[in-house]
Amino acid sequence: MQANWREIGVRIYNLLDDHNVRWTSIDPLAFAEAGPGKTTFSPLLIWIGVEPASLTYELANTVAEAISFFLTLSGFSGFEIGFRESVVTRSARMLPFDPFNDPIAKFRKPFTPTLGLAIAPFNTNKFEGTGALYFRESKDSKRVFLLTCAHVARPPP
Repeated sequence: MQANWREIGVRIYNLLDDHNVRWTSIDPLAFAEAGPGKTTFSPLLIWIGVEPASLTYELANTVAEAISFFLTLSGFSGFEIGFRESVVTRSARMLPFDPFNDPIAKFRKPFTPTLGLAIAPFNTNKFEGTGALYFRESKDSKRVFLLTCAHVARPPP
């Protein structure tokens, strides 16, 4: 699917637009265990972000069936279509983030309760992805981590 993703993505977003779905992102992914010799333990998931409270159950089913039909005709199988509410916050630059010392909640809001903070390694920006959530190493540590996918944190050579 990787070699054809641009064409597939364009067809999916055109289909979403044709059905007036207010989508915010289209993410192909699969969940897997880390480490050598581990295998993917979930089917391919086309995960579509939509604006909150904008998609009915009936429309989600209709669109998912149409996307599944298109992917099957394109020769792909063993996938699932999923929807999630997603809010996109655009920013000209990244805001400073210190969740433990910054009392201004309105600046932290776009970063902590939602998924989808766009990130990419500095030297390999073609391996972009999203940061899911921040967490602290321990109650005694000041180290803060960002949860993301392995291909973003450790891109191939």
